[in-house]
Amino acid sequence: MRDPACNKQLYVSPAYEKIWGRSCEQLYKNPESWPETLVSEDRISDPTQKRIEEHKLQGTDTECEYRYRIKHPDGRILWIKDTSFPIYDDTNQFIGFAGIAEDVTKDALHEQELQEARAKAEAANKAKSDFLAMMSHELRTPLNAILGMAQIFQIKGVPKEFEECVSVIKHAGNNLLSLVNDILDFAKLEVGTLSFSNQPFDLYLLISQVISSFSHQVKTKRLNLQFNFSDNTPRVFLGDSKRIRQILVNLISNAIKFTDQGNVTLDVVCLEKSIDKVLIHVLVSDTGIGISSDKLQYIFEKFSQIDSIYHRKHEGTGLGLAISRELVEKMGGSINVCSEVGKGSQFSFTLPLSIPSVNYEKLFSAHESPFENEIEKQNYSLHVLLVEDNYINQKIATIMLEEAGCKVTIASSGEEALNKLNHEKYDLIFMDIGLPDMSGFDVVELIRKREHLKKTPIVAITAHILERDRQHCFAAGMDMIITKPISHKELLSVLSYWSEHRELANLAT
Repeated sequence: MRDPACNKQLYVSPAYEKIWGRSCEQLYKNPESWPETLVSEDRISDPTQKRIEEHKLQGTDTECEYRYRIKHPDGRILWIKDTSFPIYDDTNQFIGFAGIAEDVTKDALHEQELQEARAKAEAANKAKSDFLAMMSHELRTPLNAILGMAQIFQIKGVPKEFEECVSVIKHAGNNLLSLVNDILDFAKLEVGTLSFSNQPFDLYLLISQVISSFSHQVKTKRLNLQFNFSDNTPRVFLGDSKRIRQILVNLISNAIKFTDQGNVTLDVVCLEKSIDKVLIHVLVSDTGIGISSDKLQYIFEKFSQIDSIYHRKHEGTGLGLAISRELVEKMGGSINVCSEVGKGSQFSFTLPLSIPSVNYEKLFSAHESPFENEIEKQNYSLHVLLVEDNYINQKIATIMLEEAGCKVTIASSGEEALNKLNHEKYDLIFMDIGLPDMSGFDVVELIRKREHLKKTPIVAITAHILERDRQHCFAAGMDMIITKPISHKELLSVLSYWSEHRELANLAT
């Protein structure tokens, strides 16, 4: 306890000697000797005066708390929590300051350990995320060659005896791509970076398109794939259609994989409905091999497999159902399974979805077909600058673009691209991200600084597919993104879009 001016020590507890390792008498003689015990990093020029000013600033009735470290004579470093407050006599006259100092070393060290552990976890997550991005890129680059060439063979046509060979290559490539995507999503969930959108979508149309995408597989296995959508279920919702599609694809592909004869059926019903909310229930049932009761409790675990690793009949990593459960639960729903060996399985999930306040029915009515729209082959007559340093990727993109009627100029570096843009006009630029001399982001930023190129459409064509990469692309000034492996259908869709825009611009001019 000190006088109002804080110049005189009126009282000090004997506990001071135990904590500080110094005598109370020394403090009485020299009240300003205690700052000498502070660790140098925690010292300030005049701690006592600072406290007085703080009390004046916050009000004389306010407690002020400080944390600092002191050096004990035996060499230990102790953490002190020091709380000071004003005191008054019986007539409510201010007579000085009192304080309580506590040794909180144990708590402080525990807190420091937690902070260090958190920092290490964040660093590990970042390292995992960086490694994930690198591996995704490195795997997608050769996949682009495999799937790209398979698509080119199908576009150009091959002798009949080789058609099945091309189909096998494409099927194997797509399986590997699916595996890469599963591992990527799994890792995103692990580090908490998986994002969800909230956009209007037509659930009936979405499911119809998913069902149609399995038509070849069910035809090959001679299965019946049925789809029932109850009359009381609305069609248009707000949500993440991409993630819902992913869940449906996982459940249906599993059902087809483990069913050799009979049926795979998808039923959608509305369980609850209010003005703006709906609880939907989706059931995927099959007449397949079923799952034994001892494995049901693990079926949604990561890397869980029905088959023994040494007696594998069915492909897969065991990530699909684990990812589906994570996605459903992160969207506020739940997922369940019922099964009996030899009689089939029923996977179901419930999902709360919002009904948009705006009527989007007309928006989706133009796309009533359950099949994905096919882009008719035509000559787009666009002059395209392809900025890509990998020879195989150059070859694949060039063949696809030339087959669509485009004139293609190749630039293998950022500097080469900028030089070519000085001498020639292009209708469309396809930009790789990882170039040998500078990043594609930097190239695009330099392009956008040129007045006559501000509106030239630029499409990223990249194996970098993380959300941060997408955001970086748009922030740099790109208009669209195509991910590798390049899809011929997606490429045609991009050409069709910008060709139409060019025609409209010419008409306006």
